[in-house]
Amino acid sequence: MEFLNKDNFENEEFKELDFSKTTLDSKSFQDCSFTNCDFTKAKINYSQFINCKFKFCNFSLTNLRQTQLNDVKFDECKIIGINFTELNNLIVKLDFTDCMISECDFSEMELPKTGFINCKVNNCDFFHTNFSGSDFSNTDLTGTIFQITNVSKSNFTNATNYRINPNGNNIKNATFSIDGAVSMLEYFDIKLI
Repeated sequence: MEFLNKDNFENEEFKELDFSKTTLDSKSFQDCSFTNCDFTKAKINYSQFINCKFKFCNFSLTNLRQTQLNDVKFDECKIIGINFTELNNLIVKLDFTDCMISECDFSEMELPKTGFINCKVNNCDFFHTNFSGSDFSNTDLTGTIFQITNVSKSNFTNATNYRINPNGNNIKNATFSIDGAVSMLEYFDIKLI
């Protein structure tokens, strides 16, 4: 990909490109969109994406070491095995819609007001993460671990398969559907009749 010799990209559209196993170190993308691109096993280190959109993209086992993601939206993307804790965490603002997110680590991150809307977020780690004011509506959270996580003022309307211990997480003023709220009672060793 000849254009990769360039370091700064602004207001550009990238469609149906294969970045798999490519190294994109120290690149800057601002107001760019990526559609149907494959980033499988790509190394995107020390780069920045500001106000960018990804649609129908594959991020399987992508390395994002010290990369900045600020106001980045993922729509209908496949995101597997990413260690988000390696991001440059100075400013991180993410939104996910209709994405499949699996085996990712978001531990010890500041991610208030993050959207996980209508997603499958399976087997992810949310240890000691600040998701205050986030939106998990209509999201399947099977196998995802919430531990010492701040989900205060978050929206879990119609979210499914989550296990959140109210004693070990901040859930103050969060919104839950009845089914989900009942699932939290398992931590109180009580019987419902």
